[in-house]
Amino acid sequence: MSRLLEITLKITSDTTFDVEIYEPQSGDFTRIPCNDSGDSCGTENAKIASEIRSWIMDMRENPQDEEE
Repeated sequence: MSRLLEITLKITSDTTFDVEIYEPQSGDFTRIPCNDSGDSCGTENAKIASEIRSWIMDMRENPQDEEE
């Protein structure tokens, strides 16, 4: 099973960036705003990992939706 996700990294300022995750088949889109430093880095990393894990769970629950 596999699924194509497009991940775009956008610098939004000298200290911030966005991680954008798009799934072309469904049109689902998620943007995770991030900072280069500070206490929020761990939370942002967890959000990114959680988003990827949610796609894995969806793939396991809906294998008929997958690309071959």
